[in-house]
Amino acid sequence: MASFLRKGFAPLILLIGLTLVVVVAVFIAPKYLEQTGPNASPSPTPQPVASPYDYSSLQFAVPSTIAKLLLTDEQGRQTGFDTKTDNVIENIPNTQYVLEGYYGDATSEEYTPPSKEGVIFLTMNKPKLGKYSLHIQKQTDNEYAVTVYVSAQSGGLNSQVIAGNFDTNLVVNYSFEYNEIHQTLENELEFQPE
Repeated sequence: MASFLRKGFAPLILLIGLTLVVVVAVFIAPKYLEQTGPNASPSPTPQPVASPYDYSSLQFAVPSTIAKLLLTDEQGRQTGFDTKTDNVIENIPNTQYVLEGYYGDATSEEYTPPSKEGVIFLTMNKPKLGKYSLHIQKQTDNEYAVTVYVSAQSGGLNSQVIAGNFDTNLVVNYSFEYNEIHQTLENELEFQPE
């Protein structure tokens, strides 16, 4: 290295270094200070990106030994268990009514027949805005608790519970309205006894 400097390259290296300092001071530093200095304009607030997907849904869950469910929309269409015909109906668009049966012992090698008990799920994907009636039909106990899951368009999830007693009634009816504030989870659904 010493022979390199003796041959007169030291002034050249010094000249290159000074040139870099001048370039930074004249061209780069002012632009950086404009963006970050005390008079810099604030960064724009990021705007939410609209998702092309809609994850909104309503789901009602109850043990099948407690109750069966029937949902009615404003047009009179129904999804759930119809006690008059003793059948499951699914007439509201984007709805389904299923019994998720209990599983047998997974460690057993013996066959376990399908369960007739479990959890009932009444699900409505992309629910239409409007008024609905939920009919909770007694099975065995006098007390009931139905868990309600509300999913927002963005995919967020809230849950709440409707609980009460059947007393002498075989069916307990609730009305509720699903509107824009429920699509964003701003408020819980309000269930009004009928």
